[in-house]
Amino acid sequence: MGIFVFLLLVPPPTTWPVAHLATQRLHPRTATGFLTGMATVLTACSTPCLALLSALTLLLLLHAATPV
Repeated sequence: MGIFVFLLLVPPPTTWPVAHLATQRLHPRTATGFLTGMATVLTACSTPCLALLSALTLLLLLHAATPV
């Protein structure tokens, strides 16, 4: 798992400059569709990433709680 899980969390902060450029250069309807698609892709990437991080944390907590 390692660093690859955290790499999926990098794209969300980069969306602001892209959204700013899209709203300036594209027709409003086109920009809306583009930003909606971009939000869908980011959601599809970040949701499994956060689920993996949560599952890993839960497993680590359960492993630490079991007596040796």
